[in-house]
Amino acid sequence: MSKNNYFYLSLGHRCYTAIYLIERGLRTVAYPFDHIISKFDGIIDCFENDFENFFPKEIKVTEYPTPSGGKGKFYASKNFHVNHHDLSDPTVINKFKERIQRLDNKLKECENNNVKTVFMRTVLCHTDYLKADRFINAIKNKYPRLEFKIIFINDVKAQERKIFKVNNQVMFAHSSSNPNQGARNKNVIDFTESNDIFDPEVWNSLPQLPKRINTGNDEFKAKVSFSRLNPFDPNN
Repeated sequence: MSKNNYFYLSLGHRCYTAIYLIERGLRTVAYPFDHIISKFDGIIDCFENDFENFFPKEIKVTEYPTPSGGKGKFYASKNFHVNHHDLSDPTVINKFKERIQRLDNKLKECENNNVKTVFMRTVLCHTDYLKADRFINAIKNKYPRLEFKIIFINDVKAQERKIFKVNNQVMFAHSSSNPNQGARNKNVIDFTESNDIFDPEVWNSLPQLPKRINTGNDEFKAKVSFSRLNPFDPNN
């Protein structure tokens, strides 16, 4: 449990966000976005359309050569990329369905019990945080009494670690200036644990996000990681 009694939820775009929440004891059960690669459009669509488009239309595997000379495989859809789970196995599909239901139950529980929720997403590309209003509207439509903030994490080692506000619900943080995984997101979690980010005075103390930022083009890095294969399938 967090010091401020927040519920933290990873919104991807990849494993690191969930991993750090696990390391800090802030995530004890699995949720659907934890260990997959996701586009923010896909995350938003899940809340807008009750996860109707979460799974690929066709479950098909793509194989690729790994640096060690072996073969890796993944399942891709328009907005999601799954390489840690075998979607051809019906039990895996059922586990994801359980995680989806668990998330819905948890957000309703937070809504009903006035538990403040912190959504965290490591940005996939520079446009992610520009779509925050659509995400906020989707959450408000589905969970109208939920009190929440969303934090976008810019995982670029060259950037000085710094936390900014975008508006009264959106935070943007340069977080990873250290290659060690244990240091990822540390300044973000430490700040949210040491300060009540739902207090307007705390939130307003943050500097405003500059108009021009460098997010390191993570989308390109994702493509390169898979031998220049596009990790998503726009037709699936």
